[in-house]
Amino acid sequence: IVFGVSYSERGTKTKQDEILKAIKRKGIAITEEQLERAFRVFEKQSEVDFFINKNAKAFLQEQFKLWSYQYFWEGAKEWGADRVNQLQILKDIAFKIIDFISQFEDELVKIWNKPKFVKNSNYVITLDRIADKKLAEKIKKHKNYPQQVKEWKELGIDKDNPKSPIDTKYFKDLELEILGQFKDLDKSLDGWLIKSENYQALTTILAKFKGHGQAIYLDPPFNTGNDFIFLDNFQD
Repeated sequence: IVFGVSYSERGTKTKQDEILKAIKRKGIAITEEQLERAFRVFEKQSEVDFFINKNAKAFLQEQFKLWSYQYFWEGAKEWGADRVNQLQILKDIAFKIIDFISQFEDELVKIWNKPKFVKNSNYVITLDRIADKKLAEKIKKHKNYPQQVKEWKELGIDKDNPKSPIDTKYFKDLELEILGQFKDLDKSLDGWLIKSENYQALTTILAKFKGHGQAIYLDPPFNTGNDFIFLDNFQD
């Protein structure tokens, strides 16, 4: 089973029973259990990251050549025909092994390039941009509104400020209604904040933002004193 995945700006998902019905309409015999199993495999693959080389075969062949030169040839003055023949046989064997190994790596590349699941998405919108006064009142009377006020307080934001930013993570049951206030949500957004592995995020947004940016600046936080998996003690 091959899944095609597309990004939903409003967070909507295709239900499993709808997918099952669509498959059966095409005359494909599949049970709900088989579909669930396929989903589990797909979800597991989409959440695993790998350190891989996009062209493992060429990389490993190059590394073998460098290693063999340093190990066998560097400093050598004379080689007999038998020795040269042995080295050629070794190279042939090594390249066959590399061919075999690179097939696994190529499969990992395919898995790596599969679309990843967006675990969650939220919108931050200032209250003054919600034209529907009834909706604004519903937000203020919402059971999670105190949590929003607490966050404002922590950020030093006045809760009485008409431009206070609400985070839809506190109002998930109202999120679609809030987003429905905007005719063109994309044009209404001032920016995106994405928490992700760099490669996955960039490839995900490529289709949407291709041709709209001249430069991207990516920089991990250095010299913070925190415990990161990368070296964090560089000096300017």
